[in-house]
Amino acid sequence: MKNFIYLLLLLASSIIYSQDIDLSITKNSFKTNITSALLRNYSLQYERSLSKRFSLAVQYRFMPNGDIPLKNSIENYIETEDADDDEVLNFLKKSQIKGYSITPEVRWYLGKGYGKGFYIAPYYRYAQFNLESIPINFTLDSGTEKEAIAKIETKSHSYGLLLGVQWKIKNKFTIDWYILGAHTGNLNGDLNATASRNLTATEQQDLQQAIDDFQIDFLDFELKHSVKNNGVLTTFTGNNIGLRSGISIGYSF
Repeated sequence: MKNFIYLLLLLASSIIYSQDIDLSITKNSFKTNITSALLRNYSLQYERSLSKRFSLAVQYRFMPNGDIPLKNSIENYIETEDADDDEVLNFLKKSQIKGYSITPEVRWYLGKGYGKGFYIAPYYRYAQFNLESIPINFTLDSGTEKEAIAKIETKSHSYGLLLGVQWKIKNKFTIDWYILGAHTGNLNGDLNATASRNLTATEQQDLQQAIDDFQIDFLDFELKHSVKNNGVLTTFTGNNIGLRSGISIGYSF
């Protein structure tokens, strides 16, 4: 008899509970960023609603090995402006880039909730990128200009904040607009420059100076050089800054 009563109570509570749930709400979604794909950055993001206001999301983004993004546009601009940037053109012509990043985030929805409306999302990003076949010009003792080939490997840890808005179409499809996000953190890596033969001390010094000139000033990297017989190995650390924006589309379930 007691077991029968317990069963009735369990059945009644399940009926009451089911009436309080909107079964039309979808709490999971898979999305891809269609704007970053134009720059050969392909991504997949999974989002899970934990409550009306909060959700967790994680994004994996990768760039297969290939040319520098917008390579042709930059080359056309340089040629149109008749700029004396032969080194930049040579860099664009020969360099290859690849990499990936992982970005978990917590979303706080201020609008309708359950993955709909305006949201604020603090996030963390780990990124790793390799830049290969980089030409770096330096001068030999004979006065002849020589080209060393360099490879850069970087790893970064960043923290940021994203503002966005998300719509759901018939609770099946999503449009997620990353209005604007910004992150900052630290970046470290190494640049390995190698010549086709062993170098003299003077040639190594000139190659080292060329590497110093190669860095972007506003990143304020701290460089440490280590001389090799046929080149220079440079380790660097510095700040990492970036912006985040785009439009993703996906499927909810």
